[in-house]
Amino acid sequence: MSEPTSTGAADSLTSTVCAAQAGDAAALEQLVLSVHDRVYRLSLRMTARPPDAEDATQEILIRVITRLSTFRGEAALSTWVHRIAVNHLLHRSKNTVERLEMTFDAFALTCWTVWRARRVPRLTRGSWSVRCNWHAPT
Repeated sequence: MSEPTSTGAADSLTSTVCAAQAGDAAALEQLVLSVHDRVYRLSLRMTARPPDAEDATQEILIRVITRLSTFRGEAALSTWVHRIAVNHLLHRSKNTVERLEMTFDAFALTCWTVWRARRVPRLTRGSWSVRCNWHAPT
């Protein structure tokens, strides 16, 4: 997401941002295309899975588009987009970890359910047998 170093290219990008903020759809598309690859690569580094990176990239680009009006030009566009991307990815990974957290009671219930399911009798060759590889402590 680094900006071109030449003044002409920087002026062109600045005019593209201004046009996109004014509602020019072609300028907005050009802006999104200019940051898409770097946002995807950052997402892939932070999620480590291409499907997750693709989803995160789409979510980040939506945030960039919807918040473009707040871009003041005090920093480079690439810096602004990078900050949006990192904040989104950190928040996304935090939510993923929180969803995976499990209380002891939930863990015990899961273990008990799995243990009970393995002890359900099943019919094999005309006789009942017990499917159980694990025994509860006595």
